[in-house]
Amino acid sequence: MMIRLIFLFILTIPCSLGTAQTELMPPVSGTAEDAMFYIPYNDHGKWGYSDTLANIVMEPEFLKAGRFYKQTTPHGTIISAMAITEKGKILINEKGELILPKMTTLVHRLYFEKEESFQLLWIIKNDQDKVAIYEPGAGKEPEFKYGALSDALWNGTSYSALLIKNLETGKLDWFDTDRGGFVSTDYTKLLRMYPGKATYRQLLYAITEKGDTLKHSRGKFSEATFKAGEEYHPITNEMDAKLLVLESPGPKDSTREPNDYPIPTAEQARLQQLFGVDSIQQESRFRASLLEKYGIGKLYLARRGDKLGVLDQDGQERLPFEYDKIYLTEHSSQAMTFKGRKMGRKLFFTTYPTIEAIYEALTEYHTLVVSTRWHFLLFKAKINDEWVLIGENGTKYYN
Repeated sequence: MMIRLIFLFILTIPCSLGTAQTELMPPVSGTAEDAMFYIPYNDHGKWGYSDTLANIVMEPEFLKAGRFYKQTTPHGTIISAMAITEKGKILINEKGELILPKMTTLVHRLYFEKEESFQLLWIIKNDQDKVAIYEPGAGKEPEFKYGALSDALWNGTSYSALLIKNLETGKLDWFDTDRGGFVSTDYTKLLRMYPGKATYRQLLYAITEKGDTLKHSRGKFSEATFKAGEEYHPITNEMDAKLLVLESPGPKDSTREPNDYPIPTAEQARLQQLFGVDSIQQESRFRASLLEKYGIGKLYLARRGDKLGVLDQDGQERLPFEYDKIYLTEHSSQAMTFKGRKMGRKLFFTTYPTIEAIYEALTEYHTLVVSTRWHFLLFKAKINDEWVLIGENGTKYYN
């Protein structure tokens, strides 16, 4: 696996309104900390990592790759990322090296506060599908004495409670975060159900040996109360995936930005004649410092013919009249653009180019925090049915 030194020195301009910086450079230390700025890179369906300029730092060889996280534990600091191979989920360090125990794959990560410190646990499984709880850095060998995690524990984004069948006792053990360990229960079955029609209002239930039903809420199980006449249905991971599918339809036409000022009819007529447009649909105003720095004191969402564009207070086109829909967002510092069903994005208070409206979906993914005044926004996009990442500066982290 090829590893190259990451260079960050052209990463510029935060996404937050009015705090753009164009000359500052983050340090290049050549340490594990650099991995915090590695970006998952899609090369024709294979994933690796690049620096912020799309220079490959870890060759694409994974089925999927996630962001690097920094986690501090009583045993030291761990910087790792989750990747998916044909064998399953793994954890790698900044060099792409496997950091799980040999011959294991990852099921889930637990990171929680414990008194005055934090505890990090990895739920791992071996090639016989037996599960163990492993604390990295603690120096203890994992004991594979548990069965697979139930689908009912998965709430669509994480495991809402951790109960695993103890293969030695045949019962479910519950991980008590207050104690930092497992306790035995008399639970025999887990169900995740939703009342009535499919909604996000999902509830986790446990069935005891005596046949009692307990409801999980706020980290605890208590006696469940079912509403009379209301049907409850089990929910599966497959249904969760459908419910939580990522879509980017854009705001409704009635959505009004906080920075959207009403325009009197006479002023609309004057602006339409002045700028040579058919209508002025929205006016946004900005503080004097932005006018001085970027030349933008006002932005007008306007229509010319059947296309939309954005003009500033001087009539200069900040977005050309070539879009079917435009929504001003983030206090009008950004524009979501549409050409047909294809999406793009414009950040007005930067020197960055416009992100082209060529994507089937486009949404904010993560913000790289370089300093308190310097943030770099990553977008998640879909193109040709492939999920990819794009930087706010238009850099495409895919091939």
